[in-house]
Amino acid sequence: MKFRTIPALLFFAVFIFLLMAMPSRAHADDWLPVSQEDLALKDNPKHKGDHAMILWREVVGDDIAGRESQYVRIKIFDDAGKIYANVEIDPYNIEGFQIDSIQGRTIHPGGAIIPFDGKVFDKQVLKYGFLHLTAKTFTLQDVTPGSIIEYKYTVSWNSGWLYGTYWWVQDELFQRKAHFSLHPYW
Repeated sequence: MKFRTIPALLFFAVFIFLLMAMPSRAHADDWLPVSQEDLALKDNPKHKGDHAMILWREVVGDDIAGRESQYVRIKIFDDAGKIYANVEIDPYNIEGFQIDSIQGRTIHPGGAIIPFDGKVFDKQVLKYGFLHLTAKTFTLQDVTPGSIIEYKYTVSWNSGWLYGTYWWVQDELFQRKAHFSLHPYW
């Protein structure tokens, strides 16, 4: 009798371990937690005098599904850094791409959260023959020195397309942490 229960217990333990190891699917409204250290940050420790810095940037691509999600968190240090509350998502060709699920929020130094509830605009960047490039733009509200702003969105395209993935690794702002991942076609 004991001999039969050992494989069953082993199977159950492995099943529980695998279940716990599976990544959880993030919901559209989920945001990364904000640490007290990030809220209290007064200047870029690596480059004093910056107006703002990227605390976290994440790009997750899935070529098979034809989708890429982006998440950006920026710390604003002074009034000049408030310009980063005016977000312009990279231009895209409206004939083959779609940008949706745009969300944003402002977090004040005391922890108060102001969700983005404004309007997202389409800004024509280039129109030349059949090529029409458009950028999505929006402004996060109530940004003050010491605030953290963050936004996220999804770019999608026809999953049958062979779209070459590229990442802008460098930015005009110092990036403390970044994560890039890709589920490629092959």
